[in-house]
Amino acid sequence: GSGKYFYLPSLKGAITDNDGFTNLSFTIAYNSDKGGKSSSSSLAYNNLRLSIVNTGWYEFKVFANDKAGNKMICKLDGEDVEVTVDNVWDIEEIPSFKFYIESGEFHIEDESSAKGRKDTETVYDKYTFDNFDFMGNNNPLSEIKLFYVNVDKFEAVFDKTFDEDNLVAVTYEEIKELAATKTKAANVSYFTFYLDVYAELLAKELSVDKASLLAADIFEEIVEDQGIDKELYPEEYESSFDVYEWSPTARSFVPQKQGYYMMFGVYTDSDAPAYRAAAYRVVVVEAEKDVISGEEDYSWWKNNLASVILFSISGVMLILFIILLVIKPTDETLDEVEEKAKKAKKEKKVKEPKKEKNSKKSAQVEEKEENAENSEK
Repeated sequence: GSGKYFYLPSLKGAITDNDGFTNLSFTIAYNSDKGGKSSSSSLAYNNLRLSIVNTGWYEFKVFANDKAGNKMICKLDGEDVEVTVDNVWDIEEIPSFKFYIESGEFHIEDESSAKGRKDTETVYDKYTFDNFDFMGNNNPLSEIKLFYVNVDKFEAVFDKTFDEDNLVAVTYEEIKELAATKTKAANVSYFTFYLDVYAELLAKELSVDKASLLAADIFEEIVEDQGIDKELYPEEYESSFDVYEWSPTARSFVPQKQGYYMMFGVYTDSDAPAYRAAAYRVVVVEAEKDVISGEEDYSWWKNNLASVILFSISGVMLILFIILLVIKPTDETLDEVEEKAKKAKKEKKVKEPKKEKNSKKSAQVEEKEENAENSEK
């Protein structure tokens, strides 16, 4: 199924390197009888795994590169060669290992919370659903339909409200468990059977009668795009379901009004047709958002990036130009500036000794005056 792996045990002791086992980078080359040859490279020593998609036999070989990127050297036809995913299968001294994958019971992986069973979209914007996570079979046969959930009909019949929280409260596991207790009528399709199971669980969630809920006909099917030419037959196109551009294969549509939409799918295990599962995805479609260009719509900056950069550069150049106008540069050359600095330095040296002499003479005068005053006393 999706996201399933086969993990290898530690290869410490089987592969060694003088720079340390944990510094090695590993490659697993593997071959399956349904998927052919493939490989997983740049694997750490403690994360050796290969993807498991199909049932059947798998065979694998492992080799490594050191920290510097040097490849493993082995003998091939009597010569030393670097091991690659292309020649590893021809090198006998590297052993191969085999294992067999059996198919588990087919089911659809449920979401961890109700929020995971719904998405949001804006009216008139195309919505595409990736797909559910399948276990036991990666490519099951599918039948999927799109419905608009008419809340107004429900409120008119039952005089009560409900929202997306009620729609997504039913788990995939609950659908599976309830379906296992029922027998499908011969004249009823499996899709109708599973949709009826979901309706029963939804009625329980809403505290209403299932028969009354089905009679209210709140699930309005949107028919698959019929390919009506919009240019040649505009009126016919606008009045048809083609405006939704609903594609079950691509699981995409363009909502034409606000409200709740539901993709409901029934899937069959292609290897074991007795196994079936059902799941759904609710899409809450909201009104178009009022976006002020340049504020909330960040695409304005992306589309005008060159203009913004040039405007910023122009601003910097303007500031430099103003500085040049205010502060007039000197006309003196570098030699003249250096000569002027030397001259100022010499003048400073000449003046300094005189200052010391004058200060020394002043001190002597003061000392004589002080001695004269002391002798008079």
